[in-house]
Amino acid sequence: MQATREEYSLSKLLQALIAQPEGERLERTAQFDFDGIQSQLGRTLCAFANDLSDVQTPGYFLIGVKDDKAGGGLSGYPYRDKDEQKIINWLSDGLIRPEVAVNFERFQSEVGDVLVVRIDTSSSAPHRFDKKIWVRVGNTTREATPEQETRIHEARRHRAGLSFDCMPCPRTSIDDLDKEAFYSYRALTVSSETIEANQRDLPLQLAALNLLDLRSNAPTYAGLVCFGKTTSAGYKKGMAAGAGLVQFDQYDGHTLADEVVQSLEINTNLYATREKIDALLDAHIKQRSFQMGTEERVQHSYPKKALRELIHNAIAHRDYALGGTLQIRWLHDRVEIQSPGALYPPANVENFQEGVASRRNPAILDVMREMNMIERRGSGIGRVQFWLKQNGNPPAKFEFLGGTVLRVTVRSAV
Repeated sequence: MQATREEYSLSKLLQALIAQPEGERLERTAQFDFDGIQSQLGRTLCAFANDLSDVQTPGYFLIGVKDDKAGGGLSGYPYRDKDEQKIINWLSDGLIRPEVAVNFERFQSEVGDVLVVRIDTSSSAPHRFDKKIWVRVGNTTREATPEQETRIHEARRHRAGLSFDCMPCPRTSIDDLDKEAFYSYRALTVSSETIEANQRDLPLQLAALNLLDLRSNAPTYAGLVCFGKTTSAGYKKGMAAGAGLVQFDQYDGHTLADEVVQSLEINTNLYATREKIDALLDAHIKQRSFQMGTEERVQHSYPKKALRELIHNAIAHRDYALGGTLQIRWLHDRVEIQSPGALYPPANVENFQEGVASRRNPAILDVMREMNMIERRGSGIGRVQFWLKQNGNPPAKFEFLGGTVLRVTVRSAV
């Protein structure tokens, strides 16, 4: 049977890759010994995604090709579906952070098979594997130096353009950041060996994460949102129009005209907000017990993880360039979560519930992923709807008010 044009081009590509020596965008191994190649695979894919030289071409990890330095040949590896699935499952565990996406191609022949793992340059770089940033230098993979890490950041910012959260906030200084909160966060994301060996001062560390602008020595909006101190008035500097992070109001009734029985502003930085949101949900979610046969069961008014996901997503994707505060309104029969900002491309009204992700606030998103406040891009709404259905709640309703506000309404199951 005649090969299709796509199959022909892929085989030509594979032939070219096999003939090349290992290099900046090419690594290979002869056999699929998963326990033996995990570290090599993780470091190499991380380095390919980071793309130190900013060549913006895919990196290829070939399984089933001899790793002779001058160019290998097929090793006789027999492809198995479970090999590809092992890599997919392994990557989904978040061992490379932020998470990366890979593509697979397989080629089979009488001489041997090849599994090609391809990864593109990432706009979320720098990525870490085993809490360390890895880069490709020639045909070797090594831990990034502080200078190399800065190069990766600068290349991404230059190519993608500067988002609002990465812009410096006027009339602020590094003293407006909670350094202890940043150190605690850093311990979660960077290995202790790297921290000990890294001689960079604090401004360089913050700048590498787009939390500080070195030219003005001012924190970025992302730095203030994630790790900013609060002022004596209880507001965090840098928030648009001096707004706090979250405003919570509980109503004694079914309408917004009813009495507000509790009003609370969460105005701490993002790092300190996680526990406050959890405590707020624990205090207001109700439960009822009922008998099903001989078994007593408990149903909650809302699944906590669904509301938490919606609130965290609203924090991550709101437009911080707009005035206003993210609002949570708790009524007898529903919860409304209202955040400033329309959808950010490529997400739109038609596709956002189908998993299409956007990166309005890339630096804030990266911090929230490292703190496990959000997970895979584009998967949040699907999980929320599943959890609501599982608990007996109607689906969450999404509305766009005036093009500048997104409101999510969740109805109570109790």
